[in-house]
Amino acid sequence: MIDTKSAHVLVVHITKIITYGVLGALTLPCLGYGLVIGIAAAPGNWIGMLVLQKIGDEQFRNESDRSDYH
Repeated sequence: MIDTKSAHVLVVHITKIITYGVLGALTLPCLGYGLVIGIAAAPGNWIGMLVLQKIGDEQFRNESDRSDYH
């Protein structure tokens, strides 16, 4: 489930970057800010990976169902 969502989000973000670049909405300063934010998010992603490895599938499903905003 997480792998599928990660792949989906990656495709969506790459599509957005290409679209913003083609339409002229992606400037070098904005690209720089995005890179800094992405690098700053890396420790949080690493911690999240560690947490996911420690919890069981059932607990993950329960937590993800509770936080689902659909």
